[in-house]
Amino acid sequence: MAEKNATNQSTTKLPFMAALGLNELEPMKNILLTVLLIIPSMALSQSDSELALASMAKEVEQSSCGKKMDYKKLFSLSVSGQYKGVASSEWLSEINETAFFKCPEGFLMSLSLAPAVEQDEVLRYFGIVNPPWDIAAALEPYEENHELSSFVKSKLGGFKNIPKP
Repeated sequence: MAEKNATNQSTTKLPFMAALGLNELEPMKNILLTVLLIIPSMALSQSDSELALASMAKEVEQSSCGKKMDYKKLFSLSVSGQYKGVASSEWLSEINETAFFKCPEGFLMSLSLAPAVEQDEVLRYFGIVNPPWDIAAALEPYEENHELSSFVKSKLGGFKNIPKP
């Protein structure tokens, strides 16, 4: 008798499920199937912030000192506050540093003319990817530049404090 009750319990349908013709496990299977179908498509889609980074990375890669770079647009990515994770912070730092190495004077001049709050936000995403001694070497010629020396020394002077191993 106990065996019969145990068997009946495993196949017992809840009232609302019985009305729909479902057994107890079908809703869970349907939910799992739905989740398994949705998750991969979510992982493949890029957010607007990732698309903005990809677009800016392409723009910086194609830029040069002779070709006017839109530094205001570049700096707005740092100021937006959208990039908090490690991967996106590294990506944004790489874009900022690439723009700097491609045209140091243009990058530094634009950043020095930006409001202090914007400067600080941009510099939060600077110096993460490239070694500090490489950045310091690229900054060296601008330490004596009459327009940029005080900015370079005050905001970026810390890169000189880390010796090359």
